[in-house]
Amino acid sequence: MSFVNNPYLAQPAMRMLTQKRIPFDSVDIKYTHKLTTHPDYFHQFAKVYRAALSHSDIPIYRDFLNLNKMQPFLSTISVLDLREFDRAQYRFCGAILTAHTGADLTGQNLFELIPKKDKDDVHYDLKSMMNHPCGNFSRHMDLYAGGKRLAAESLSLPLKSSIDSPTDYLVTLHASEWVFTPDANVTVLHKNTGMQIGVEWLQSIFVDIGYGIPGPTGNQRY
Repeated sequence: MSFVNNPYLAQPAMRMLTQKRIPFDSVDIKYTHKLTTHPDYFHQFAKVYRAALSHSDIPIYRDFLNLNKMQPFLSTISVLDLREFDRAQYRFCGAILTAHTGADLTGQNLFELIPKKDKDDVHYDLKSMMNHPCGNFSRHMDLYAGGKRLAAESLSLPLKSSIDSPTDYLVTLHASEWVFTPDANVTVLHKNTGMQIGVEWLQSIFVDIGYGIPGPTGNQRY
């Protein structure tokens, strides 16, 4: 299954290193698509989230994923469970993500997949997004077998595990260069595994979903 089957992604491979940048303090969820190489894809996902947000304070995990309008995105999203202080556990990982990363990340801890030097900063940002509900748009480089680096973009938005819970989950829409990599080359990327996420952060910006943002942090880059 490929991104090209997604009606929002019928366009050429991404050129992620030349994206327009907008000021840190002006990023509203309505405008994050202006940062991306797949504006319609990100815009439609944000639109579904905004509609769900209007019916409650923060969307509930299972209700959000069960929305009819979420169906085109299920194969390219992940959901992190942030209820434990030192873990960001993958609760859900879409089929396309599994196919192209070469592993089902469900149950794994994100902090074990990012470089140690960035763990504290990423941890702080994730917790800030839970304590002061907001999203995050990022552009980063991921490392695969043989030292191959591929560019990726993501939009993360907060969820609740249940109606009575605090904000404790995070849903992320992914777009990456490996989506357009031929199958034979994907196989090569999977050899010797050891994939790392975010070996270089090119851009990382909090996204206001209506509650403001925590303010700049050490990992925010714009």
